[in-house]
Amino acid sequence: LTSIPTTVSDLKELTVLNLERNWLAAVPDCLGCLAALQCLNLANNQLRVVPSMLAALSQLLELTIADNEVAGLTDNL
Repeated sequence: LTSIPTTVSDLKELTVLNLERNWLAAVPDCLGCLAALQCLNLANNQLRVVPSMLAALSQLLELTIADNEVAGLTDNL
């Protein structure tokens, strides 16, 4: 998987999203619409930036970004 379909934003009640071990270089803004999301696993991808919109996910309890190319996080994360 090299990209996340924007239709994922239609899954309003989704609580767990595991995108581990793909070839994702970016996280689309549409994930910011997943208000019920509690666990997001983005480990083992090609991410360089973790988008600040993830801070808007008020129900998010667990964010895994291990084994990516992320240089740092913004203050709001």
